[in-house]
Amino acid sequence: MKRILVSLASLMIIFSVFGGVASAKYQPQNDISINLKLPVNLPNLGTGSLTFGLQQTVQQTLTQTTGLSVDYFYIWVNVNDVPVAAIDPAKAMV
Repeated sequence: MKRILVSLASLMIIFSVFGGVASAKYQPQNDISINLKLPVNLPNLGTGSLTFGLQQTVQQTLTQTTGLSVDYFYIWVNVNDVPVAAIDPAKAMV
C-alpha cells in the first residue's frame, strides 16, 4: 500500500511540474474563412475577437492541465467582412 501511495504521489508531482511544459501552436495558415454578404450592415460587437480570446484561453488551460500538445486552427465566420465568430473545430470535424 505504501508503494502505491508513493508512486501516485510521485506521478502527481511529475505531472504538476511538467504539465505546463507542452504547448500547442496556433496555425493561422490553416484557418478557414466563411464569408457571408448581407444587404444590411450589422453593428460590429467584437464577437469575433471575443470568441477567439475565449477559445485561446480554453486551449491554453487544456494544454497546461493535460500536457497534451495538438496544433490547431480556426474557422472564421465573417459577415460583410467583419469577423463574427472564431470556431476551434474538434479534430474529428476536419
